[in-house]
Amino acid sequence: MFSISFRTALFAALVSLISLSGCAVFEPVGGFFAQGYRNTVTYFNAYYNAQRLFRSAEEEIRAADRQRLRGVPSSAPAPQGPARTIPAPARQKLTAVIDKCSNILAFHGSSDYVDDALYLVARSYFLLGEYVKSERKCAELLAQYPASELTVPARVWLGRALLEQSRVKESEEVLMEGLAIASVREDEETQAMALESLSALHRKKGDVGSALRYASQLRSLAPDNESVAAAMLEEARLLLEEERAEQALEPLSSVAQVTDDPFVQFEAGMLKVDALRQLDRLEDALGSLQAMEQDFRFRDRLGEVQLERARLLEETGRLEEAIAAYTTADTSFVRTPTGASAAFELGSLYEARRGDYALALKQYERSAALGTFPITIQARRRASLFSRYFQLQSRLLLAD
Repeated sequence: MFSISFRTALFAALVSLISLSGCAVFEPVGGFFAQGYRNTVTYFNAYYNAQRLFRSAEEEIRAADRQRLRGVPSSAPAPQGPARTIPAPARQKLTAVIDKCSNILAFHGSSDYVDDALYLVARSYFLLGEYVKSERKCAELLAQYPASELTVPARVWLGRALLEQSRVKESEEVLMEGLAIASVREDEETQAMALESLSALHRKKGDVGSALRYASQLRSLAPDNESVAAAMLEEARLLLEEERAEQALEPLSSVAQVTDDPFVQFEAGMLKVDALRQLDRLEDALGSLQAMEQDFRFRDRLGEVQLERARLLEETGRLEEAIAAYTTADTSFVRTPTGASAAFELGSLYEARRGDYALALKQYERSAALGTFPITIQARRRASLFSRYFQLQSRLLLAD
């Protein structure tokens, strides 16, 4: 038996021989060794780095998406064109992935990593919002490497790229085919991705019942607790859209058993409030909001909780308390979407509930001045209407 030191020396000599003579050394011995050498060079020179960059970019994009959902502005500048807003470092990494994988396709075409490279390029284009290019790379992989294990997930990514282009019928056919093949192969991760995409597709078509059917299957197939929790939240949202609030409470109450992530817990809590409102259990909904308001885990979303509480107080007819709650949300979260919405909705309360157009105008003007959010556009329109109303009223008084 060779000693460890001898084997190490032998391996070093072999590497030296490869570096001096190239892969031609192995050709007389057999294509197996030559292919192994090509695969090693391709993997460490390009594919390994591309894969590492892609994973890092994915993590950065997820983090940015979660920040936006939490209401925290992303530091990434919004890109021009149809691409989604993703952090600039992630965009640079995905571009580098495409470059590195393109080098594999151009200069290492006989490597066993060509299908992997095509798959990474397709997914990178998808994340960059370049859906036509993603579609082409998926189709190329399916056509040129039909025996590759990656054809199953690539088919689902193809369906997703088609859906993003609003080619709904084609997308559904491809996704259904991908789901069927993944089910036969017991590829649960790909099944979950196909189910999620089919649920989104039917929601886009307005077929909430079918969307719910696919979403409800995700719980048992989701690859990790975070995905299971996301599936529960989506199922609850769809049930609420179908006005099945009692059933929506079941997945929402189960979320805490799956994850203690504050972000997920907050989303579940707000959906629970929506369900209780739909069931006309407004006092219970107020109680849930009060508990969330006191939960330190949700302190970065306190404004949203206070704004929702103000809305519920208004719905229950407790107008003085609602006015105080709207005012607190407005003044505590100045120049944020929450503050602008609170000022606007307080204006609506004065307009519709009190008939006090002067105070309504004041609140609309305040909301309009609090930033450049979608709600401030509506506020400017309302403020303009009421300003003209008061100008007209003044002219009529002068005419009398």
